[in-house]
Amino acid sequence: MSEPDISLAVGQELRRIRVEGDIRTRPLAATLRIGPSSLSAYEAGRRPITVQRLYEMCRALDVDPCEVLRVAIANAEQEGRAND
Repeated sequence: MSEPDISLAVGQELRRIRVEGDIRTRPLAATLRIGPSSLSAYEAGRRPITVQRLYEMCRALDVDPCEVLRVAIANAEQEGRAND
């Protein structure tokens, strides 16, 4: 069994939350003091999310980082099982 891609799953969960909250990329990136391309890279799993950045992103999105991790890990594990 391969290890799940947690960075990708966390990014996807953060993107889902952002989109469902009708929050656009540029304003969120500005709040985080990063470029929109950096935010997109986090959401796409192309750039690993540090604990500090995860906390900042969750705070900006008004979500619990523990819940984001819980959902992301569950999704990654489920995806891993589906690909086995």
